Amino acid sequence: MEQEASATVTVADLASTPAIVVFEDGTVREAVDQMANHRIGRVPVVRRDDPRCVVGILSRSDLLAAYAGRMQEAHGHDVPEDGAAVPSPS
Repeated sequence: MEQEASATVTVADLASTPAIVVFEDGTVREAVDQMANHRIGRVPVVRRDDPRCVVGILSRSDLLAAYAGRMQEAHGHDVPEDGAAVPSPS
């Protein structure tokens, strides 16, 4: 019975409306706020002048990688996936 029901449910039935998106010229802070406020892990990135044009997907992992890169630049050391600081070779 469950298979029959899932076969009749469409993606449109499950989609959030209006769609939660971020604009490609928006700030990282705006994207983080959208994702946190709506409790989502990914968000489509669209063009402001044509919101139906999806240019990519932004994920929590993308945001964390960007943050780790900034931390590395600011502190002069590598930040591995487990979060432990490793000094950069001099």
